[in-house]
Amino acid sequence: MLKKLKEYLIAKNEPKSFEENTKSMVRYILVFVVGFVVILIMNAHRNKNYEQMKDTYNDNINKISDNYTLEIKLYKGEEEYTLEYKTDSIIGVYSSETFSKTEYISYNNELFYLENDKIVKTDFNEINGIFDNKLYNLKLLTNLIKSSNGKFNRYKTKYNIKMNDFFNEYNKLFNDNINPTLEDDIILDVNHDEKSIKSIAIVYDSVIKVLTNEVNETEYVITLKNLNSTDNSEYYKYFEENNN
Repeated sequence: MLKKLKEYLIAKNEPKSFEENTKSMVRYILVFVVGFVVILIMNAHRNKNYEQMKDTYNDNINKISDNYTLEIKLYKGEEEYTLEYKTDSIIGVYSSETFSKTEYISYNNELFYLENDKIVKTDFNEINGIFDNKLYNLKLLTNLIKSSNGKFNRYKTKYNIKMNDFFNEYNKLFNDNINPTLEDDIILDVNHDEKSIKSIAIVYDSVIKVLTNEVNETEYVITLKNLNSTDNSEYYKYFEENNN
């Protein structure tokens, strides 16, 4: 028994022939080449998926129209405020606990509220009190996104927007002429998935300082809902009655 074990160990430790070494080397090379090709294919597939997701994201930004519902959360210092704005491109409806009325209705650049199921026109503009309706204007935000280079990933795309670039878009849209003296970047994040845009968060500290000289932490988080499916037709009857 010991003799056979000794013969086995001697045979195992004998130097391999050139032919055996060559075969082993070929096997190692084949394994390496196959593994390398698999990695290349996986990377190509991953890059293709990445580009497809990026194209879908850009398409979703371009599909944002003037029919949507926004839920706006305003974080101002330690305070938090919420506003809902829904528009079907004809009528806009604003509602917030900060308002003295349940809701305000905008139509033909005029503001109204309902009282005893009657439409009442008002010049008291609460909707632009705590909230600045220019800063959650979806046209402004999409223009900023389209004109900026963001750092894209699967669920969030981040933008660092120069102050001058922000006010270039702001001035064009609102026919204003603001020349900022600050050079801070404005941070804008778009949360999304493969199918849709979920929300837009933008930190406005520096912009508020330019607009009002107010120094305060200010962030708007804007959730986009019911894109192209917001329906305000329930309010049409009030304006039809007034026109008759």
